[in-house]
Amino acid sequence: MSTSASPDTAGTQDAVSWPDPARRAAFGRWLAEVGPRHGLQPQTLAPASADASFRRYLRIQGDAASFIVMDAPPPHEDVRPFVHVAALIGAAGLHAPRVLEADPAQGFLLLDDLGRRLYLDALREADPAEADRLMRDATAALVQWQLRVPADTLPPYDGALLARELALFPEWCVRGKHHISWGDRERAIWDRTCRLLIDAALAQPTVAVHRDWMPRNLMVADPNPGILDFQDAVRGPVTYDLASLLRDAFVSWDEERELDWAVRAWQAARDAGVPLGEAFGSDFGGFWRALEWMGLQRHLKVLGIFCRLELRDAKPQYARDLPRFFGYATRVAHRYAELRPLLETHLSVLRDDDIGLVTEETRRFLRDAHDHVLQLIDIVETYRELASGLLDLYLSSLSNRMNEVMKVLTIIATIFIPLSFLAGVWGMNFDSMPELHTRWGYPAALFFMGAVALGLIAWFRRRKWI
Repeated sequence: MSTSASPDTAGTQDAVSWPDPARRAAFGRWLAEVGPRHGLQPQTLAPASADASFRRYLRIQGDAASFIVMDAPPPHEDVRPFVHVAALIGAAGLHAPRVLEADPAQGFLLLDDLGRRLYLDALREADPAEADRLMRDATAALVQWQLRVPADTLPPYDGALLARELALFPEWCVRGKHHISWGDRERAIWDRTCRLLIDAALAQPTVAVHRDWMPRNLMVADPNPGILDFQDAVRGPVTYDLASLLRDAFVSWDEERELDWAVRAWQAARDAGVPLGEAFGSDFGGFWRALEWMGLQRHLKVLGIFCRLELRDAKPQYARDLPRFFGYATRVAHRYAELRPLLETHLSVLRDDDIGLVTEETRRFLRDAHDHVLQLIDIVETYRELASGLLDLYLSSLSNRMNEVMKVLTIIATIFIPLSFLAGVWGMNFDSMPELHTRWGYPAALFFMGAVALGLIAWFRRRKWI
């Protein structure tokens, strides 16, 4: 260690790797300064975790508790957004690590330690009931995040940022990893799909968006959950974080459970007053469609990011989860006719994958099967529309018949209204009604009532009502 570092930090060199001696020395000086204020024990410093960026996290013991050190070297990382959002989360009453010490210029933070139990590990080991409890806690916290964290202090998740994220897919996944070059037709399909996804995202109501609200960034804690990795929070689409949670990079669920958690989250958000807008607030179907489209944008982005981590940053472990995201993207693109052309671009990556596990003969068979499935989907869709049209025609015919019946009954009732009135008047049978005692009173009354009925019928015919 550099001579400028505190002797107390010398024991950290065996447990923690420092590729840059200057950074190691800077950390030693910083730790020597903040350590006494928290009773830190430098000899206990050890790696806690790393993520997909240049940040890493170290755990260090104090006199009464353990702490987390964030090592985020400038200029690759900026800790100021983390500090800002941590304050917003704390003010919202949610559970996130407090920033106890901060040196933004050097990229060092001292944080609360929320424990060692990641949501991801807990969900992988949980039985269905426990998984349901954990996911309900996560969606409940998300509703509070959307309701209480002020979005107006966060940068916008605008069209330019959405487009930059989508551009990672062709750059790193298509060209970089699979060495595929698109022609004009594939590029046109891609551009049209991107425009659809971006327009759909920008049409949503906006809230504070974590951008990675997923089990790997949540901790099993009390209160549950603890929230991590929130420095990239933005003001953006209301469905984004729920899509991140339900269709995660490292754990998948069957669609029945996804829908159950999504419905509960939607109902809770509506009841709590999260700004869902009139369209989403009154129709879960529209909310779910927007969530799936938002999820597809995220899946394409993550496919590009994971390939970049493998190729540029020498982190091949992320590539193991690429099939999961291809599965997510395929499911959504199959479901919506507007997105189906995307299959011709992103599935070509799978067809031409060179991992050597699929023979060319099998690829040809799968391509033929894929084409036949698409044809069957089109045929089913055609017959569905035809059946829907026939049903509409039948209901229209039934409605017309009912209208004719109601018209006849209404005419009959209208004719008998004045007749009932006359019968009621003469039926009072008062002595002062002389026409009741005349010889021709009864025939005259019948004649008058018949004349009224015939007059009404003639008037109805003149108006062409009958």
